[in-house]
Amino acid sequence: MGGVTTWAHRTSAALSARGCPVAVVGPGADGSTWTQGLEGVDAAISLVGMSDGIGSARDRLVGKGVERVVVLPQLSGLAYAAACLAAHRAGSASTCIVGWMHTDIRHDIELIRRFMPGLSRVVCVSRASARALSDAGVAGLGLLSVVPTGHEVGCDAEGRARSESIDGTLRLLYVGRLEAFQKRVLALPGIAAGLRERGVAATLTVIGDGPARGALEREVERVSVGHLVNLVGSLGMSELETRYLDHDLLVQPSRSEGLGLARIEGATLGCVPVVTPSGSAEGITPGVDGMVVDVAPGDDDHAAARAFVDAIASLTPDRLGAMSRRAIESSRVEFGMNRFADRLVSVLRDAVATDSNRSAWGRVASDPDRAAAFTVPDDVGERVRAIAETLGDRPVALHGAGAHTAAIWAELMQQGVRVVAICDDDPERWGGMLLGVPVIAPGDARSTGASDVLISSWLHEYAVWFRRSVYESQGLRVVCLYGADVARGSDRSRDQRAVAR
Repeated sequence: MGGVTTWAHRTSAALSARGCPVAVVGPGADGSTWTQGLEGVDAAISLVGMSDGIGSARDRLVGKGVERVVVLPQLSGLAYAAACLAAHRAGSASTCIVGWMHTDIRHDIELIRRFMPGLSRVVCVSRASARALSDAGVAGLGLLSVVPTGHEVGCDAEGRARSESIDGTLRLLYVGRLEAFQKRVLALPGIAAGLRERGVAATLTVIGDGPARGALEREVERVSVGHLVNLVGSLGMSELETRYLDHDLLVQPSRSEGLGLARIEGATLGCVPVVTPSGSAEGITPGVDGMVVDVAPGDDDHAAARAFVDAIASLTPDRLGAMSRRAIESSRVEFGMNRFADRLVSVLRDAVATDSNRSAWGRVASDPDRAAAFTVPDDVGERVRAIAETLGDRPVALHGAGAHTAAIWAELMQQGVRVVAICDDDPERWGGMLLGVPVIAPGDARSTGASDVLISSWLHEYAVWFRRSVYESQGLRVVCLYGADVARGSDRSRDQRAVAR
């Protein structure tokens, strides 16, 4: 169960407990899968399905006597466009839409930017997310509220012994998606190796799964820490609680995090968070109830690992025990469900008291498909035509089997780009067909006869470029469609412009 699904469960339960009627809309949303007593509306993942589902849920709530309905779309342009379409169709001032910012990544920033005119308010799960929106010029701080996600403590950790493990070994834990760029999980083996070199006895347990699992296994082998690192895979919450209780430090070397639910869960059970200065630092007093390691988003895995090793090696058993006790105390106050519910109700009351920009809903309703496709910029056709000239007649593999590839396909074909395969990180797509060409693993790109790989993404172009070695190691040239101004920033532009040329 992902972080946003967890948020939805906790938010629904918190509002319901405060007497707010709640409806959940989405695929499989019925009474058996959500908190008992909630309205559930099963809706297909399409504009029509989602907008009809939102309309049905709104009608049910109004039928219960609700005077003002707040719609909370999550994560996708489809959800936000469906919310605007449903609100426009209702033709009533009794509806408002509130956006939610779960991370500080560019995808979420651009999503909120696209739909900001129709939102009564934007709620951010951390101050880092709020700063990202404000710094990007998307919304002034006056329209933003910070509401960190709450956590229901499942067991009592007050009596746990936190001085040290039985044999004096420091027990490190990572919980999350195994992803190389944002989560920076390939720094984890370096942390274990660095502590060994410093004479610090430590083990590392890695819980989770994702596209970087294979690369992580190879890195563990490369730095010879297989006897120190245990890759467990995914676990349920009850099993996770036991792991949090059995470990000393939760390490999160992420480039960015909205909040980091694992860090909250771990802290409430005395597993001291060691994080980067992202949303995961929310609520941490450095050196008191956690550690915030000075690692910049642009630092590579080796630099991040060295910084984490320096921080962890400075800990003494007594200091660690004190930090564990304070982590339990502070996290249960800051992220308790009662405080979460108080903040939620306050923000949503402010939202319903704000006049909604109904004309913005109408503009979305006039072309909802275009509004939903916020991941494809308006000048994509011009960019495809320009890049086609540099590709010529060479066989090309596209990286990305998502909406962006579907959006640029017709232009690619019209310009004569010879696409021989589509590479994607999702193993479930491998072996299938998309747009008449095979979908394959990135490591198999050379076998298709491709000489170039074109990154087919606007929002994630730099993330793919960052791990381009999977293609370059096969002798392929990696080409960017958007280049420095959009994907990488002016301080990273030179080498990407050269590749794009």
